[in-house]
Amino acid sequence: MLTREFSTVTREFRPFTREIWTFTREFSTVTREFRPFTRKFQTFTREFQPFTREFSTVTREFTTFTREITNQGYILDFYIALYKAIPW
Repeated sequence: MLTREFSTVTREFRPFTREIWTFTREFSTVTREFRPFTRKFQTFTREFQPFTREFSTVTREFTTFTREITNQGYILDFYIALYKAIPW
């Protein structure tokens, strides 16, 4: 009796097992086909890093320059106000 029930469960489970195997094969295929793209993306990322670093440096230098110009602008405003305040 137990053997018959086990046999029934096994038979009912078979389609599910086939679906799992099919999914596994398809996933393996997709993974294999995706590998070259992954490698190309890694290469692109590696080649893009120097540009990113350079852009970061330029941005930092531009920020410093902008800050200095802004500070000088305030100093210039101060000197203009001081000049106007002096009774000539």
